[in-house]
Amino acid sequence: MDEFRPIVTMEKPITLFGCAGDFDKVYSCPQCKRRLQLGQMTCRCGHPIVWDGVAAWDRLQRARSRKQ
Repeated sequence: MDEFRPIVTMEKPITLFGCAGDFDKVYSCPQCKRRLQLGQMTCRCGHPIVWDGVAAWDRLQRARSRKQ
């Protein structure tokens, strides 16, 4: 199941003047290493992505279930 989970890395965003910024979470396809948006179900290469178990996704799903 781990081969379908996205790779989560922390990257520093590129800023215009090189000022120090916070790190951003970046989600990547485990097969082709392309960047993914949170919740994207398939990569452009056709690889399916399973988001269950990713902390940000679980938090988003809990918030959605509380609204209903």
